Amino acid sequence: MQFANQTARRKQPALAVQSALALGSVVCGRYYKTDKGNFSSLYFLNIAKSASGKEHCKDVVEQVLEASGYGRLISGSGYTSSGALFSELLHEPNHISIIDEFGKYLEGSQHKMNPHKAEAITRLVEAWSKCGSSLYPPVYSTMGMSKQAAEEMRKRCIKHPALTLLALTTPGTFYGALSPELVKDGFLGRFIVMESQLKRQVSSDPGLIEVPENITKWVATIRENLAGNLTSHMPPENKPAQNILVFEESALQRLKELDQEIIQKMDELEQFGIEVLLGRTREKAMRIALILALSVDPFAETITRQVTDWAVDYVTYFDYALVQSVIKKVGGSSFETLLKSCEEALRLAGKKGLTKREMARHPNFSKLDPRQEEAIFKTFLNRGLAQLLSLKTSGRPRQAWVHYTLVENAGGPE
Repeated sequence: MQFANQTARRKQPALAVQSALALGSVVCGRYYKTDKGNFSSLYFLNIAKSASGKEHCKDVVEQVLEASGYGRLISGSGYTSSGALFSELLHEPNHISIIDEFGKYLEGSQHKMNPHKAEAITRLVEAWSKCGSSLYPPVYSTMGMSKQAAEEMRKRCIKHPALTLLALTTPGTFYGALSPELVKDGFLGRFIVMESQLKRQVSSDPGLIEVPENITKWVATIRENLAGNLTSHMPPENKPAQNILVFEESALQRLKELDQEIIQKMDELEQFGIEVLLGRTREKAMRIALILALSVDPFAETITRQVTDWAVDYVTYFDYALVQSVIKKVGGSSFETLLKSCEEALRLAGKKGLTKREMARHPNFSKLDPRQEEAIFKTFLNRGLAQLLSLKTSGRPRQAWVHYTLVENAGGPE
């Protein structure tokens, strides 16, 4: 984390933590687990304004892995299909994919003309849960194949896949592409989502800084301290032996308390249909606790209450924040999501509101077709979410839609 902050042109301390955890996720992947069956593989999503420094996360992870001699753990930027995902896991069962412009990636996955990306999303959901078992590719026709080739295809599987995702996006593109389906199918709930609240900063010039030796040494130690494995590159069809770390009793007690807290919150969220967002909170905390234990001591045999407390606090903070963002910005249907994004645009526009001309240039409104636009304006009026006002100016009155919370101070209704 310190290395990430030292080398950043625009410092983003919270994103630096995510980078460090993503590095730990991939380095410890496949060969370490807890006595409760948790592995280290995690999905991270960093949301920040454009030109605010979020891309540095990618640079840091890649620099460390390459400097440590494990550049082969770096995969491409996302997967174009489920077949591409399986191919990459067959090539390297333990890898990290860093996806820039993740909002656009999600948007592409929902396009009717691009079903392959939608299939990739489905398989990413599956891969997250298969760290302790096997992932099998779809069955294809073996007609026309030789007997040997057909047999080889049937044998293909990835035992203990260890996939880490580090996704980067801007708030506008992400929430604009986020659909109720991506919430309900469990995809979003598998991520640890960190949305930076920092404003854009003037860039600094940190100069060239080499990856510190203590970091490369830690990576090497983790990858070489393998239980019963002669190499840290086991073929996908081979089940690797794993180092097992045991949770202390006090750590398990904290996890039990978390379980009770999560159940209560999920019951409360059922009315919104988004209780699934907290369905993986405990598992994510246990995976982070494993990473932290190994970051403190690469030869660790136990997971302490201290690192478990940190992991629980970290995951619950961001999961609860995600819940509030989804309630605010994502509806129970595609139309409700569009409505919320347009309402938010009006709220942010302030007392001046938005004219029809300004809306035509605003990304939240410009993507609407005429039918959707008409439905949005009707719903604004029917639900009292906004009003069309005639606002006094030094010249001609300004005809603008204003959010209901700002109507009183903006002017009288038309």
